[in-house]
Amino acid sequence: MEGGLDPAEDPGWAESGAGSREEYARWAGHLCGMTCLRMALGTDAPSLFELRDGALKYGAYTEDGDGT
Repeated sequence: MEGGLDPAEDPGWAESGAGSREEYARWAGHLCGMTCLRMALGTDAPSLFELRDGALKYGAYTEDGDGT
């Protein structure tokens, strides 16, 4: 991401709960708030992508026509 780093190359991508490197790379730059929430929830918190899925149900994230 910043500095030209490719999030798909993040060795910890699977720990996020993403289904694939591609899914992780697509969402990595958009989940800062969910990351903070997860830290506040503590060690029993759902995975980052489980939190994202819940947030999507309530319209916290939207997709544009081009998939972004």
